[in-house]
Amino acid sequence: MMTTDKLHHTRLMTAIMLLSLLSACTLMPKNWGHGTSADSPAQAAKGEATTVAKIIPARQEITPASSIEKNGLSISYSLKTIHGKHEKLLRLTLIFKNQANRNRHIWPHIAIMDAQGKRVSSYSLKTLRRIMSRQAGQVSEQWADMYWIKPSYRIPPNGIAIGELVYHSKQLHFPMKLTVRIYKDYYRFTAEQ
Repeated sequence: MMTTDKLHHTRLMTAIMLLSLLSACTLMPKNWGHGTSADSPAQAAKGEATTVAKIIPARQEITPASSIEKNGLSISYSLKTIHGKHEKLLRLTLIFKNQANRNRHIWPHIAIMDAQGKRVSSYSLKTLRRIMSRQAGQVSEQWADMYWIKPSYRIPPNGIAIGELVYHSKQLHFPMKLTVRIYKDYYRFTAEQ
């Protein structure tokens, strides 16, 4: 028989795997199977197409770096560095797991500070859509609708919600300090490169 922590971890991993499989089906590039991809040499020569493909992967695999549980809510994160044409990007994925036996409504507030104590800026959804629509079209719209962090989430008992943000900076200084505030609870993570 599994312990409670192992059971929760197994459920979380199963949910993440299912989400990855669903993402693979939903986010296939429009030209799938026609011999080209977002990483083809012709598109890479245009500059940002490869970056967009890294931000919006055809298949998304989420491997949480760390998790913290407080008051029946577990938060896990993944932070991936992406080298863009003019700046460096960070793709932050947050997984919120309601470990209670009742619905939970949350309003996440997120901040990332670099090793020098400077706040790292995130793109707004509108700005990121404008940048990516030139290269990714409908794929960017699907990704944004499915994954972009929402202002609030209503999570069912033992359910999960997943949200992402894209941060940008000319220089990224690690380790990064990630803080997620839910009401008066602070979830603090240190992200190494």
